[in-house]
Amino acid sequence: MTAARTPGRAIVVAGHVCLDIAPRLTHGIEWRPGSLYEVGPATLSVGGVVGNVGSVLTALGVPVRRLGAIGDDALGVIVRQLVGDAQRPPRAVLMRLPDHATAYTVVVNDPATDRMFLHHPGANEAFGGKELRAGLLALEQREPGLLAGAIVHVGYPPVMAAIYADGGRAFADALAWAREQGARISLDMAMPDPASAAARVDWRAFLARVLPQVEVFAPSWSDLVALLGGLPETPHRDDLASASAAFLELGTKVVLVKLGRRGAYLRTATDHPSTGAWRGRELLSANFVVDVTATTGAGDATIAGFLALVQRGADPEQALNVASAAGACSVAGADAAASVPSLERLEARLEAGWERSFATWFGDEGAHVSGVLLGPEDGLGRSP
Repeated sequence: MTAARTPGRAIVVAGHVCLDIAPRLTHGIEWRPGSLYEVGPATLSVGGVVGNVGSVLTALGVPVRRLGAIGDDALGVIVRQLVGDAQRPPRAVLMRLPDHATAYTVVVNDPATDRMFLHHPGANEAFGGKELRAGLLALEQREPGLLAGAIVHVGYPPVMAAIYADGGRAFADALAWAREQGARISLDMAMPDPASAAARVDWRAFLARVLPQVEVFAPSWSDLVALLGGLPETPHRDDLASASAAFLELGTKVVLVKLGRRGAYLRTATDHPSTGAWRGRELLSANFVVDVTATTGAGDATIAGFLALVQRGADPEQALNVASAAGACSVAGADAAASVPSLERLEARLEAGWERSFATWFGDEGAHVSGVLLGPEDGLGRSP
């Protein structure tokens, strides 16, 4: 399933950026107030969409530009060092906001429980539509023509107050401007703190305003449950089909829903601007079998693999396979990109035959194409 070898343009990864501090826990802990627990060394990495998606794309061999906001503080210095912002020519725009601290997340990967996060949003709260447009313009001025044909992937609006404070108006305007420059827009979401202001936002209205500017919408199902309400915790195929159809009706062309241990679901519009291979598709990819070390950043790795193939002009089956493979490699390492190989090595592993877990709503008896399962609505636009 070797992907098309059309040279890929850069992918700009913009939005939430933070310093991830992940202490290594070698055994499960029974958490009790006032207790001290000895842990292993901490891994420091750049997290958020800018860190996770950017680092996985780099590992895959895709040219990346990064855009976000940090504080003028010690944690900001560490983030700049880890991103490699001192390289020339610079490949990132990290806006330093003196009145805000750099965002950080303490990642608790307890083997006995699900992962937990202690997060301070910091400068991300002040990164909105105006800042996004200014940052994209700065990148374009450094590299004239950068945005023409580039993918601009933006992540985590629900934990970026300035993006949702006006209902997404300035954000939608910035995305429309980027499209005018020739960019293709990709959007991911996030699960906000239930006690935060983000939990009270009308996210359906936000998406209705924003999705007409978005080509690829790539939330996780858990994000959708938290943001939209009225959705089952564990979706069936009909739930996925109904939700994705609603997003397509709002104007996006591709919906990629990350399902965690259950795999990834892809639905595309019948009027997708690409070739017939992308029109009217419904596919589901079961996860590849792998020994799990940590799941932080796995969804971002899945998106990175998908966008890398989209940018190379691959068909949807190839893109979904590499998306799932990148996500599988990610959970085998300590952070999002630690165990992600080059795209060539990843494709070689796929060619060699990588075992999958077909625990899906479509059933493993369904039709397979290049390892993915075809949904009941697949093939509506396969004619040339």
